Amino acid sequence: MTGEFESEGLGDIFDDLDAEEIQLAFEVQDVLEQLLIEADVNAKAREIIWEDGQGLSLRDSLQRLVQACPQYPFEMLERQLIVWLEHFPPDSYSQAQLDEYEVLSEHWLDDYAREFGFKR
Repeated sequence: MTGEFESEGLGDIFDDLDAEEIQLAFEVQDVLEQLLIEADVNAKAREIIWEDGQGLSLRDSLQRLVQACPQYPFEMLERQLIVWLEHFPPDSYSQAQLDEYEVLSEHWLDDYAREFGFKR
C-alpha cells in the first residue's frame, strides 16, 4: 500500500460524506490495508489473489471482507476495495505493465459497476 491510496483514493468520495463517515472511511482504509497487504491482482483473470493463495472475484473478495469486518458498512468496504484495485499496481511495474493493468482493471470495474449497480 502506498500513500497514494490514502490521499487520492478517498478524495473523490469525501464530497458525499459527513465528518463521522470520513473518519469511518479512513478506519476502513486502514483495516483493508492490513488485510490486503500481501494480496496480488490478476487483472486478466479478474481475481484478487489473497495471502492464502486463493484467487477470488471482486464480489467474492468483498464477501470475504464483509465476513472479516462485519462492523463496517458493505458500501464502505466496496468503495475502499475498488479504490485499492484502482491504485494497486506497484512502483516496480513497467510502463507497459501499468498501461495493460489500467485497461484491464477499467474494463473489470466497469463490468462490476454494471452488474452490481456500483456508481463509479
